[in-house]
This record gives sequence, structure tokens and C-alpha cells, in this order.
Amino acid sequence: MGYPSQITSLTKGEPALDMDIGPIKQLALGSNHALGLKEDGTVLAWGNNSYGQLGDDTKITHLAPGIVLGLTDIYSITAGNNASGAVSYSSDIYLWGKDFYQSNSITSPKRIFIDDQPGEFLPIEKPENLKLKFISATSVQLSWDQSKGRYNDWDRFNVYRNNQIIGTTKDKTITISNLDLTKEHNFFVTTKGILGNESVASNIVKKRGIEKYSYIYNSSEQLMSILFESGKKISYEYDKNGNLKKTTIVKP
Repeated sequence: MGYPSQITSLTKGEPALDMDIGPIKQLALGSNHALGLKEDGTVLAWGNNSYGQLGDDTKITHLAPGIVLGLTDIYSITAGNNASGAVSYSSDIYLWGKDFYQSNSITSPKRIFIDDQPGEFLPIEKPENLKLKFISATSVQLSWDQSKGRYNDWDRFNVYRNNQIIGTTKDKTITISNLDLTKEHNFFVTTKGILGNESVASNIVKKRGIEKYSYIYNSSEQLMSILFESGKKISYEYDKNGNLKKTTIVKP
């Protein structure tokens, strides 16, 4: 509701046209095409059609709205990156356009069933060989490897520190700054797929914290011990000439 029934459109080589297509109750915008759902449950499409995302059984681009073939009684529509979808009032699901798993095109709506799975579906591959490089006392750089995968199905990477996500990137490297010197930081990376799925974690790399400690001296200003916040203690003993003769480490 609320969309005008008159749409001015342009077709290559033609002047602007005013097309009376009737009321439009939902509009869905893809990366380079659009869908419109009419009150009577039919679907219109216009824009780029390189992968058949306009659903007219061709790959011919047109900027004037055209009917999507084979759809009736549609309740809702969606448009994405070179792909389109619709759901009917009877809960039937239809997809058309780019098929990310089989690397081909579906040029007219295909009904999808819940148990439909690509015959050769494989889990998305995790990042490999995660490495940590020190940039400064409070900054590190992470880098990793990632193959394209069988279906080239990865989109970006999620970066985690101590099991909390701290960023995403499309690169295979990231710099992390302002780290707390006193804490240990554990990092891993996962792959985020184009369908929103996420891989298992990569290997873990660590930046160990610098523990707080204090020095204990005797009256001769000789270092007698170092006391760490964790309870660890390093003790020193000297001979009568003041030479160090024994070091003892006591762990908590």
C-alpha cells in the first residue's frame, strides 16, 4: 500500500512510458533489479536480467515492469544479489535467478521444498594457518589463508577475541589495537558464507599478558624476591660476599 499505481519506466531505445500496472503493495530491491507485488498476488520484475532474476524465462534485461511467469496468490517477495524469491499464501517457496551452489541460472520461478538440498553440498571451509604478528606492545596483526571453496561460497571473515566477535573483514588480514597489556588475548577467525552460514573456527593464536609484579629488597639493596600477582614467587639467595648463589621459583 502507499505506492503509486503509475510507474514511469525507460526501455532502451524508447521514450519514457507511463504504465498503469495497478496498485503495488510490496516493493523489493535487489542489487540491480526490482520486484513489485500487486494486490492480486502477481509479481512484476524489471532491471538487470543477467542471471534470469526477472523470472521471464530469458536473460534479457528490461527496465519496464514485466510479469514473473508462473506465480499466483503470492504473499511476499524478496530480491537479493542477482536472485529473487517469493512466498505464497499457501506457504509455497519460489526462487529464481543466480544459483550460488550450481553456478548456473534459474530463469523462471522454481518451487523449493524444505528437504531440498544441493546434491553435493559441503560445509563452508574454515580459514587456515592463522598467524599473529606483533606491531607494538598493544597492537597485533592477524593473517590467514582461505581457499575459494568448491562453490566460491565465502563472503567475509569474522574475527574473534576471547570468544567474542570483534570485527569482520573481506581481507585475509586485520590489525587489532588498544589491547590490554595485562590480559591474555586468544584469537581465531571463521568464514562467513554468502548464505549467512559460518564455518568452524580456525586455529587459535595467543598474545600473552604481562603480569603485574613487585620487587622486594633487603637492607643492602639486594633483590631478594619478585612477587607476581598470580602468586608466583622468584627468590634469590646470596653468599657472604654478596654473590648470587641460588634462585628459587615457587609457582602457585
